[in-house]
Amino acid sequence: MIPHRIMQSERENCNEGSGGFDLPLVLFVGILLFAGAMLVMSSSAAVACAKENYTLSIFLKHVMRMGAGVGLMIGLTFYDYHRLEKIATPLIVTTLVLLVLVLFWPLKSGASSHRQLFLWSLNLQPAEVAKFAFVLYLAYYLSYWRVDPSSGIDKHLLLRCLLPIGFGIGLILCETNLSMAVIILVAAFAMLFLAGISMKILGAIMLAASPVLAFVAWAIPYTHARLVGYWTTLLEPSQAGFHTRQSLIGLGKGGMFGHGPGQSTWAYSHLPIPHKDSIFSVLGEELGFLGCVALLVIFAFFFWRGMKIARNSPDPFGYYLAHGILLVIACTFFINVGVAVGLLPPTGQPLPFVSYGGSSLVMSLAAVGILLNISRQGVCSNDHTLEPSFL
Repeated sequence: MIPHRIMQSERENCNEGSGGFDLPLVLFVGILLFAGAMLVMSSSAAVACAKENYTLSIFLKHVMRMGAGVGLMIGLTFYDYHRLEKIATPLIVTTLVLLVLVLFWPLKSGASSHRQLFLWSLNLQPAEVAKFAFVLYLAYYLSYWRVDPSSGIDKHLLLRCLLPIGFGIGLILCETNLSMAVIILVAAFAMLFLAGISMKILGAIMLAASPVLAFVAWAIPYTHARLVGYWTTLLEPSQAGFHTRQSLIGLGKGGMFGHGPGQSTWAYSHLPIPHKDSIFSVLGEELGFLGCVALLVIFAFFFWRGMKIARNSPDPFGYYLAHGILLVIACTFFINVGVAVGLLPPTGQPLPFVSYGGSSLVMSLAAVGILLNISRQGVCSNDHTLEPSFL
């Protein structure tokens, strides 16, 4: 069920009377941020000491970036999300320019692929901006069509949606960031499905995208090696690759209750990038099976509240935007946890709100701010009779 747009006068009256937002969502995000900060502090100490001779250096950077993200989240909570419609196209153009620019940017020390724009101490991953920019762009154009759903999908409008996204995914594949390309593709596919696009069109999109993704995965040496290692693991678990094996050992060492906060030993010498990609394994060792289950439950509540916000959104733009944000965060979460437990081949996606963050953490918190803004306006929409349209 997708609500029609409310009239501008109704929207203004609604905004004047709206003051509440989804407190449970704020609570769940706060718990995840606190848990993430504690895990980053314990898992990054050895790495920080070796690199900068100060055990808290990585943790302090994380806290600073978390503070920037929370500030952005608060600002967007009180910034009318309808105004984002005006920047949807300029933002996507800027994002595509950044995705092109990063391919020619000098490699950061120790990096093997062009994914970051850095200048002095500032770092930006354009792909992290892109996954939410594409959601905003797609939500804007899909909501534009849903004003009159009986008119049928405009093919020119559909092309206007798909061409920038296809170009952006191609640029991200040039960065050899296959997992990010998959996240954006899945989110776009799901949003088009929610808009009522026919399965023939969606099937054609997937048929066109699948060979490209398969070719890139096979052509990139380290991605190829990871996929081969993953296939080997499925056939013979005892021959699991290094990353998967160490991650599973770290999870298993914690047992039911874990060794206690800050007591991880596997993070210091075995887990690759413990404060980023492998932080779920650190959680398993420190807080055990129960700690992992508790984190999964908190994420489940987060997605439940997000879905409620999406359902109660006052117009199609908010509906698609909320769902797109949740899809991106859910895919990132699923990939990180799936890699940690051996369900997926190793890849470099962080655990949302928990892993050591830069662009990913800040953008995820900004997206939560948009969700909270939609919830503020959705609360007062209950006072209006909105004619629903069914898929």
